[in-house]
Amino acid sequence: MKRRTMLGLGVLGGASIATGFVLNPPGAREPGPEPDIQRFELPLKIPSVLEPTTRTETQDEYEIVQREAEHEILPGHTTEVWGYQGCWPGPTIRAKRDRTAVVRHTNRLPTHTVVHLHGRVTPADSDGFAMDMVMPGKSQTYTYPNRQRASTLWYHDHAMDRTGENIYRGLAGFYIVEDEEESSLRLPRGPFDLPLLLQDRTFKKDGSLQYDTNGHQGFQGSVMLVNGVPWPRIDVSTRKYRFRLLNGSNARPFQLALSNGDHFTLIATDGGLLPEPVFARTLPLPCLNGQKLSSTSAVTLLGQKCF
Repeated sequence: MKRRTMLGLGVLGGASIATGFVLNPPGAREPGPEPDIQRFELPLKIPSVLEPTTRTETQDEYEIVQREAEHEILPGHTTEVWGYQGCWPGPTIRAKRDRTAVVRHTNRLPTHTVVHLHGRVTPADSDGFAMDMVMPGKSQTYTYPNRQRASTLWYHDHAMDRTGENIYRGLAGFYIVEDEEESSLRLPRGPFDLPLLLQDRTFKKDGSLQYDTNGHQGFQGSVMLVNGVPWPRIDVSTRKYRFRLLNGSNARPFQLALSNGDHFTLIATDGGLLPEPVFARTLPLPCLNGQKLSSTSAVTLLGQKCF
């Protein structure tokens, strides 16, 4: 194996991992002009984990503010984003099975929003259906009982007529459910358990985001981001890592593969752990809705080979 192993998203290497992508799947529109970015040089960032503001015997309570913020996504430029806590991606919520999470969202953005927890069984009043809007300056509380097995999910905007652009500008974050079954297994944890949000974006010359509804057919960008960083790299140890992959693009599917032809070890989807590991040399990561919405498939990979 080479010192730098690339993939459709890097899985494991002895010294470093670089991330690369199939930019133009069959039938896709050509992306716009690309800014001058040195690939595989910027360090990967890992989303922070959100701590509860209050804990009781049965539930954890969280506070999230949706607000504008400026980030240096492209080197030398600032980009205004709409983020949960002003972050891109939003902070990760790590919940426990059968332990209720109560999340209060406050909207400080100039547009209406809705929060949807993708793939989770929730009460009707916390589902985040498209017309259940949180208007600017208002707050809404969502309750998640977490009566499901361990899984990698995400929370994102779901507002009527705004979903595509709201997510494009940053309103997305990981929601990870843990349980005793998964905790009993010898899976990578802590710094070796990495959530990776894959997104494509297009930027203007001044670093601001460029968005186009493309006739409501889905917008595809020219810059590949992982956790908000363009074409990043990460230095790793000679051991196994768990990668939780999430397609948070507006309309782009991915086909992931290791540059050296080695296989992935797939251990879970957003429905939870598989009955047994699956080995695959390529991994499709579709965007389930190529229209106005931004949907995803979340999968979990376990790095197989070290050196």
